[in-house]
Amino acid sequence: MVMLNEEKGVEPKHVWFRRWVGEHKRTSAAGLAVLLVVVVGLTWANHNSSKTTISKNPVIANYQKQLPSLAAAVKKNGNDPQAHYDYAVALYATGDTAKAKDQYEADLKINPNDAVLQNNLGNVYRDLGEYQQSIDAYQKAIAINSKSVNPYINLANLYIYTLNKKDLGVKTFQQALQNLPGNQTIEVLLGVAYEQTGDKDSAKQAYQTVLSADPSNVAAQAGLKRVE
Repeated sequence: MVMLNEEKGVEPKHVWFRRWVGEHKRTSAAGLAVLLVVVVGLTWANHNSSKTTISKNPVIANYQKQLPSLAAAVKKNGNDPQAHYDYAVALYATGDTAKAKDQYEADLKINPNDAVLQNNLGNVYRDLGEYQQSIDAYQKAIAINSKSVNPYINLANLYIYTLNKKDLGVKTFQQALQNLPGNQTIEVLLGVAYEQTGDKDSAKQAYQTVLSADPSNVAAQAGLKRVE
């Protein structure tokens, strides 16, 4: 899978995980979207880590320690959406994707119009290989909040790098720009998507659009070098 990393290499695990945690909070900011692209391959790999030993990563270790109390909270009040959500995040962080799915789906029955929840559920479906359900969840997230960046990125990346439907990935980024005009993160990723389809002219135009507004944009600079 191709990942946008602004030519800086992979971040240390304790750094990327802290960034990932932000994506899974209901209050996550759109500015974290590009970080998601950087770490998505790493997060998938870490979901297969051992669940029987305490992780050396302090953030993951903290989630592991919280699992019993979070499970108890869900058992005590099965109608509390926040209890399901918090337990789902901890399960996903510690690698139990299947159980995270159960908790997200339970939360979804209570909170069907939560865009962040739909996006995170889409990630779970994706990681479990349930791609059509993942697509549906991302699209629902976009329908609920068309200004949320992460669902567009997740959906486009699923199309491009997993399902090899690169044209649909391009269309997803184009849709994102219609709803988020001038968003440089999306514009850069659109350029990368064009590169994946072999359309260097369109990629060049996307990178130049970003650089005309922000000449110091490192990702756009690197992209332009690749296609010139």
